[in-house]
Amino acid sequence: MDHHFTKEDFFITINNDQLHCRWTLHGQSPRFPVLVFLHEGLGSIPQWKDFPEEVARQTGLDIFLYERTGYGQSSPLTEKRGLDYLHKEAAQLTSLIHDLKIASYVLLGHSEGGSIALLHAAEYPEGLEGVITISANIFHE
Repeated sequence: MDHHFTKEDFFITINNDQLHCRWTLHGQSPRFPVLVFLHEGLGSIPQWKDFPEEVARQTGLDIFLYERTGYGQSSPLTEKRGLDYLHKEAAQLTSLIHDLKIASYVLLGHSEGGSIALLHAAEYPEGLEGVITISANIFHE
């Protein structure tokens, strides 16, 4: 099946930080759940390469990607990360999903993004349909 989709890059303010975001949207009515990508500890949107578009083609789902504070084109960090930073990232993800009115979603997280996905699932599961992790860190190194 041939899927036509468009990419839309934008910025959204969450907790005083500008986050760089990208939708990969299908031209038809939206399919649910939305697949939300969470990058690794040194990642950004471009490091996913064409993987999100291929997933969109194969699944027919809308894809949402964003760069956390301190990464890519998002706001730089203004303070050192504490030991609870992954929990703060999970809370920021919750705010982002709420502000974008994403009602149903699956998280796909790589490495540190996978850890954030698991924390989010444990603490803020409303609307969450599932979690996919790729090499999630499940203990503090």
